[in-house]
Amino acid sequence: MDTRTDAAHAAVSVRWTPRQVWALVLVCLASLIELVDITIVNAALPAIRDGLHGATKENIAWVIVAYLITFGGFMLVGGRLGDNFGHRRTFMIGLGVFTVASAACGIALDIEFLVAARAFQGLAAAVLAPMTLALITDIFPAGAGRAKAITIWSATGAISTSLGVTLGGLLSDGPGWRWVFLVTVPIGLVVLALTPWVVRVGRSERRPGSFDVVGALLVTLGVTVTVYAIAETDTHAWGSVRVLSLLAAAAALLLYAAVHEAFIAAEPLVPLPLIASRTVIGASLVAAVGCAGFYALFHLLSLYMQTALGYSALRTGLLMLPVTSVGILSALLVPTILAALGARWAVVLGGVLGGSGMLLVAAGVAADGVWLHVVAPAVLVAVATPLWFITVSIVVVAGVNQSDTGLISGLLTVCRTVGGAVGIAVVASVLTARPGTDGAAALLSTEATQRAFVVASGMYAAFVLAAILLLGNEGRDRRGVTAP
Repeated sequence: MDTRTDAAHAAVSVRWTPRQVWALVLVCLASLIELVDITIVNAALPAIRDGLHGATKENIAWVIVAYLITFGGFMLVGGRLGDNFGHRRTFMIGLGVFTVASAACGIALDIEFLVAARAFQGLAAAVLAPMTLALITDIFPAGAGRAKAITIWSATGAISTSLGVTLGGLLSDGPGWRWVFLVTVPIGLVVLALTPWVVRVGRSERRPGSFDVVGALLVTLGVTVTVYAIAETDTHAWGSVRVLSLLAAAAALLLYAAVHEAFIAAEPLVPLPLIASRTVIGASLVAAVGCAGFYALFHLLSLYMQTALGYSALRTGLLMLPVTSVGILSALLVPTILAALGARWAVVLGGVLGGSGMLLVAAGVAADGVWLHVVAPAVLVAVATPLWFITVSIVVVAGVNQSDTGLISGLLTVCRTVGGAVGIAVVASVLTARPGTDGAAALLSTEATQRAFVVASGMYAAFVLAAILLLGNEGRDRRGVTAP
């Protein structure tokens, strides 16, 4: 597929209809509430622990873990369901269940009910999330218009991190933790009501064919066990029998899933040519490693500000708002940079800038002045993030058939989710490396905090290497090219 277009022509040829504009607004709103729901709950955990019957320090983490397990585990299935039964239909089902589950979380009377509702919420998000990008490819034809739409969609995801922390702190300190879940309900209902009228897709979006149930179960179980194993590193060492056994079981399930998909399934969940694509493999691995570093940064910043500096969740979120807000502005430059450098070197540039910013943060935690020595370097990481995040999204959907966009979007989201979880787990392990030291106590030590940030910067070094080795240089033309 030729993804090259003259930049000068593209600059004047991007014209969206009013229906396309409103459709993009709805898709971005749906993506926003699904992404915000991850970080908004993190900020509210102390309030939930203190205000919900049965919640304790030992079980409160399951409010997060239950969501992540079903979210990561069912993502590929959610993407393929959309390809088989229609992106818009699947989007509406996922959004509807997500909204109902959010309301259920808000009225939970005990910790068991809340954890169960969060699991359903994660399941619904696994169906909803891949459909947002898939619908964009349905609504906007390949070309500069689609690239611009994906840029805006990605920028929406960028602001969700700090927005979630800020809203979580504001709602927890104000009307109460239940509103952390209830705040997304009216937005979900509005988007759900308007979608049939605004989002119009052709009949060709539906892909007929059987559904590989065995492959779906194997992949779902494999990814679910992987996410669960990573979550268990919060209370068990990476080398413990429990964690190693879970990782071995996950590897066995995923290996058998690969054999089943390649040699047994008549209609594979993930077609072999898709998995064998250099673009898909490269983009997926780069997304995983990039999100490991990015999520590690925000996790460490949040812990550092609230534990070492004693800031409230609200103040922490407000401090991080400039970080992601500047990232939104830099996202607007991505098509131009992609045109000049191509995918590989645009991603490499993002990785180099991100890793440099992370090292500056590591040095800054030992100095006085959080704005100058911590927030400002973190802004550099945020500026760099759209370079690789958006580029990977643009390139990967340009390299697959329209009938596979739901699946490929799900695969990309799985890689980001698992990569982010690994990044957080790794830096958490670094913080607790000394025997008898928990994460909170370690963050009071400048040495431990710096060590964790340096390890996170090492993730960016691995990211740059992966980009150089695995990515092609799509999107570049000597005349000036926009992304697909």
